[in-house]
Amino acid sequence: MEKMIRRDKYLAQARMFAHDDIIIVVTGVRRCGKSTLLRMLREELQYNADSDDVFISANLENLDLNITTADDLYQYCISRLGKKNNYIFLDEIQNVPNWHRVVNSLRIKPGCHIFLTGSNARLFSGSLATYLSGRYVEIKMQPLVFSEYLNFLGLSPSDNPQMLLDSHNAPLLTDAVLEQFLRWGGFPALAQSTVTQEQHEIYLQSIYDTVIERDIMMREHLRSLEGQPRGIKNADLLRTLCTFLADNVGNPCSYSSIARALKPAITTTDKTVANYINTLNEAYIFEPVTRYDLHGKHILRTAPKQYVVDLGLRSFLLGYRDSDSGRAFENLVYLQLRYLGYSVHVGSLYGKEVDFVCEKAGQRIYIQVTESMVEKATQVRELAPLEALHDNFPKFVITRQGIYPPDINGIKIINAAQFLLAADPLS
Repeated sequence: MEKMIRRDKYLAQARMFAHDDIIIVVTGVRRCGKSTLLRMLREELQYNADSDDVFISANLENLDLNITTADDLYQYCISRLGKKNNYIFLDEIQNVPNWHRVVNSLRIKPGCHIFLTGSNARLFSGSLATYLSGRYVEIKMQPLVFSEYLNFLGLSPSDNPQMLLDSHNAPLLTDAVLEQFLRWGGFPALAQSTVTQEQHEIYLQSIYDTVIERDIMMREHLRSLEGQPRGIKNADLLRTLCTFLADNVGNPCSYSSIARALKPAITTTDKTVANYINTLNEAYIFEPVTRYDLHGKHILRTAPKQYVVDLGLRSFLLGYRDSDSGRAFENLVYLQLRYLGYSVHVGSLYGKEVDFVCEKAGQRIYIQVTESMVEKATQVRELAPLEALHDNFPKFVITRQGIYPPDINGIKIINAAQFLLAADPLS
């Protein structure tokens, strides 16, 4: 079902280190394209390889391989090594306990180039960075962004950002396709014009169930057997929190307020809520965005905002509704900013909120997001936080509907189509 269409940004990142003594780790939510990326990279390397180069691949979810322990994995790889260059591709590495011992052992052997994928952030943080001796590069992969989605559908931008062209050069409204993207999301296997709503729902259900039941609940059970439980026992609470967070993307919610909101259906504590949400972050279902005090210049110790990794998943959790398209649009802008390489915070200044404070390569920009500023009151409300900032960093408002001057009081106004399709829209 999944198309083999190049995702050049990620391929370029992997290509930079493919021949070095550095482990390449591709992380991201399940089925965002990690395995396909490794397959494309492997094919590219094989095309340019010498005859005595060796390529070793293992999908560690494949039961036919019978790889369940670190020793199994080590024997599988070591028995296939050649004498020159060995390119080793290990998919969903987290399924093998103590996998890092195998990877470290292989890494120190001459000519070994190692490529991993994983679907759980906990595996590649903290002490595990020490296990890998810092000798790895992480490529953080997302489901498709809008420009990639168009590529998968065979659509291309025209000279007018508001219009797209299909394979026969017939025009389509950009916003109509954007509406479809906001509804269905960007999992690669679903980016086809022939996929029905029923197929979308079945596919997203399978992703959701796999993450909840296998990636979280089963792994927590194994931790308990190993004497390292984290208290993740209630699948119903996990599912309820998924729906709550999807319904409140971009909303400031403390852990205690979430615990109160779940009553009386579910009685829990703010500590438990925090623990469960951290688990969802580790599985790449939601991304936390911390709040930054723009006056005091420090990260606030309040609960972060949460954004869902894919808008189709949000539609699946909440039902395919149109009543809160503004939140979906804000979530879309956040995901695009991450794709563009920005680190993102929420700005706080004297009671006002800046939607996104973004930094990259030592440069900062401020962004407000709104579907429309046609109403004067909306324009005043959206511009006020940016006008309260008295530094010289660029300030933008990204809007989906309406026609505005390109600049209002030194604040640049960018249409959604321009933001999502231009190579460098915030320069």
